[in-house]
Amino acid sequence: MFDCIKKWFFKRDIAAISNVKLKEPFAKPNVLSYDKVGILYEADGSNNTAIDNFVKALKTANQSTVTTLAYSNENVSKEGGESGVYYKNQFNWYGIPKSSEIDNFTTVKFDVLFLLTTTFPSHFQYIIAKSAAKFKVGQNFEKGTQFLDLIIDTDSKSNVAILVQNIIKVINKIATQK
Repeated sequence: MFDCIKKWFFKRDIAAISNVKLKEPFAKPNVLSYDKVGILYEADGSNNTAIDNFVKALKTANQSTVTTLAYSNENVSKEGGESGVYYKNQFNWYGIPKSSEIDNFTTVKFDVLFLLTTTFPSHFQYIIAKSAAKFKVGQNFEKGTQFLDLIIDTDSKSNVAILVQNIIKVINKIATQK
């Protein structure tokens, strides 16, 4: 019963922030032409290299401003410029993450927000729903259609490096079509 109550509060908060937002038109589909890019991911050793390489590619190709937000079960500090980390102990009793890093990340009007993870837990759903990003891209998840604008269909057990390659391939293919 307690889990049902927690889910109800969580769904209520997501509905409150989702209904208010108005979508802006998205005009620049080429991956390397974005000015402001947001990346949301789960911080673990296997993903960090692929994400760091993607961030470097975005920054060098078009001098993009890349802001990252990572979730960690442990206290892991992320090296680099504009990055933030939030932790499990920053969730309220029904699963909504609360931190200044999340508030700062969700208020930025990114040209695109990439969800670079192979799972889609409820705290990612909340951040994606609250985000002011113009365009949201991520892997195909069961509940992803209500939160993401472009869904990349990959093997559910694929790693983040393969997901990044597929995202670049799909968005660049869209950019070349007339």
